[in-house]
Formats: sequence, structure tokens, C-alpha cells
Amino acid sequence: MKQLGTSILVSCILLSGCTKESIEMDILSSHNTTSSNWYELSINIIADKDTVSDRDVCSNEIIQHILDNDFHSTRFSYDLNGYPNKVTVTVFTSEKNFKKGNAAYSFDYVTDFNTENVDVQNNIKDNPDEFEIQYK
Repeated sequence: MKQLGTSILVSCILLSGCTKESIEMDILSSHNTTSSNWYELSINIIADKDTVSDRDVCSNEIIQHILDNDFHSTRFSYDLNGYPNKVTVTVFTSEKNFKKGNAAYSFDYVTDFNTENVDVQNNIKDNPDEFEIQYK
């Protein structure tokens, strides 16, 4: 009988919404700049953590979400401009911190501009080995 009471109590807690709801990593805002041979993507992200203890892991997860184009609220049109040649990201731990301008950290995901053939530039999907994360 005691086990049945515990099961009912746990079920009531789950149904009432008293459990901590997890935050899903998502885009708060985005902006892109394009020219004939260059596409830059700038995004503000809400991390799925209360704090970002390992920014390398978090940054790589963000880049993977961009490549997979699987953010909950935003889909990018890679068929129009291709994949970005540069990504600028500002990471926030909450919408409250975003509104206050309190970023956890920022980074650029960058590659060198191809000056030998300006019509052919590296992008984050086709040339990932040419990119690096630079923290600000």
C-alpha cells in the first residue's frame, strides 16, 4: 500500500507541473549578412543550462545545431545562400539574462578569406576543418 501511495504522489507531482522544466537550447534572435560570395550568420542563443561550465562543448553543440538546422524556433534557408562562411554567436543562460544583456560568453566560428579565388570560399558544412572557434 505504501508503494501505491508513493506512485500516486509522484504522478500528481508530474501532472501538476511541479518538476523543473528543462530549457531547450534555442535561438533568441538571428541576423545574416550576404554578398555575392560571403554569408555571415549572427545569432543569440539561449543555452540549455543554468550555467555554461564547458564553453567548448556548448560551442560545438551550437555549431552542430546550425549544421543540422534543427533549432526549435528557427530554420535557416541554406538553399538560398548556402552554409555560412562565418558564424558569430552570443550565448545567454536565460531570456532574463538576454533582456539584461548579460551574456555567458561569445564566439566567432571563422575561416580565412580565400584571396586567391574570391568566388570560392569555405563554408561551415563543406570545409569544417578550415574553421576554428575564437572566443571574444
